[in-house]
Amino acid sequence: MKDKLLVVALILFSFYSFGQSGKTDKNFKKGTEAYESGNYKEAVSFYTLSINDRPTSNSFFNRALAYYKLLDSCNFCNDLKHAANFGDEDSKKLYLENCIYTMIDTNIPDSVKLYYPNADHYEISFAMCSSDSVVRIISKKDDKSWSDDICEFGLEPVYTIIEVMPCFVGGDEARNKYIADNIKYPEKALANIIQGTVYVSFIIEKDGSVTNVKVLRGIGGGCDEESVRIIKQMPKWTPGTQNGKPRRVLFNMPIYYKLSGLK
Repeated sequence: MKDKLLVVALILFSFYSFGQSGKTDKNFKKGTEAYESGNYKEAVSFYTLSINDRPTSNSFFNRALAYYKLLDSCNFCNDLKHAANFGDEDSKKLYLENCIYTMIDTNIPDSVKLYYPNADHYEISFAMCSSDSVVRIISKKDDKSWSDDICEFGLEPVYTIIEVMPCFVGGDEARNKYIADNIKYPEKALANIIQGTVYVSFIIEKDGSVTNVKVLRGIGGGCDEESVRIIKQMPKWTPGTQNGKPRRVLFNMPIYYKLSGLK
């Protein structure tokens, strides 16, 4: 895994420098220089500053690499998951390969067989250092096998990483345009010169609708409430899928508030 991580990281380091500017770019470059010099704690610090200013898949991915070098598995996996939630396929692949482990049990309770009469065994997949888990019932009949994913027997799970992640219709560019066209800078935030990033989470349901909107980290001044408002009013997304079936997916998203003319 080590060699694969380094190869992908170097590609991202080279690519990223053309896509950022200002304070974000400076902190990212300093993090890259620290990483390449073997100063991994310093790299984490600079990547964190870059993320606080404007989080991206690259900044989370590269900070994950620095945590990997520091043998910090929990933060390594957590940052890979954040990068994957921004749509980075390399991060998703590494997360699934290195941060998920599975237990198999052939002792199927009778209560489970009521729901799944052809159940052969079940698999419980755990995310490292996280409460995320998925129970998968493996059924077999007539030399055919299939799986059904459950959280608590008979209930729908909520995923964080799946094969095909949900997508706003039209992609990220359309999503950003929707936010830009609909967001209203709160008067209280304007009066008190409040700017920054609000982090929200929500669930994309199997039909693409948006539910369970929550603020993970806010900045006040009415910006938190405004972020919830525009997310709740979003049109339906293209739902995520696992094994070709639509699934409920937890999605995290930053919403930026910046006043023109201010640094």
